Amino acid sequence: GKKLIIIGRAGVGVDNIDLEAATKRGIMVVNAPTGNTISAAEHAVALMLAMARHIPNANFALKACKWERAKFTGTEVRGKTLGIIGLGNVGSAVARRARAFEMKLIGYDPFVSQDHAKNLQIEIVSLERIYKEADFITLHVPLTPQSKDMIGEKEIAMMKPTCRLINTARGGLINEEALAAALTAKKITGAAVDVFPQEPCTTSLLFGLENAIVTPHLGASTAEAQVMAASDVAEQIVDVFKGFPPKY
Repeated sequence: GKKLIIIGRAGVGVDNIDLEAATKRGIMVVNAPTGNTISAAEHAVALMLAMARHIPNANFALKACKWERAKFTGTEVRGKTLGIIGLGNVGSAVARRARAFEMKLIGYDPFVSQDHAKNLQIEIVSLERIYKEADFITLHVPLTPQSKDMIGEKEIAMMKPTCRLINTARGGLINEEALAAALTAKKITGAAVDVFPQEPCTTSLLFGLENAIVTPHLGASTAEAQVMAASDVAEQIVDVFKGFPPKY
């Protein structure tokens, strides 16, 4: 790409771009970290509610002409503890929505201020405390060498048997083998996963588990998010061509 000036990522994560190679060649990389914030947050909340009320399994059973009402007794999210790992744009948006459900919010993010957490009515705690106390845990952190497999066998062992995990951030944050083993052994109640270590993903240890909900990376898959992310990137490309610094 001899004439390449800028690479635009119409989304948040840039782990699919060789940043080191781009930097060496003086190629600018921009993204759209806010374009899909609401869509990703809403999807995380949707997965939480789907787990709490067994919606996918109940839908599947009834469409198979089985009326199994007693089998799908759920749980209210009101009064439950939601542990939010990562309080950036998406994590903060999830917190605002969870407050409307009257949930208790605890969170972990070494980069946010106490004022920000206080405004969101979140108690900042350690990861260990989230693992031990949360009824639902939702991940909203980037995939880095430090965060890869941040939840594995050791972390899952700290969780309550009633805990449910949600990952709409990046595949690789949760060790898939450890998660599948825990779900199979009923060490935790459930998991909802929107992202996978390798995508597209058509085979996974989670696919055959009744207590796992899986979706094909739909966090940003709304008409609104796609338009906003594309517009954000396009505007930055125009700015760069005009000699202005890009926003992101």
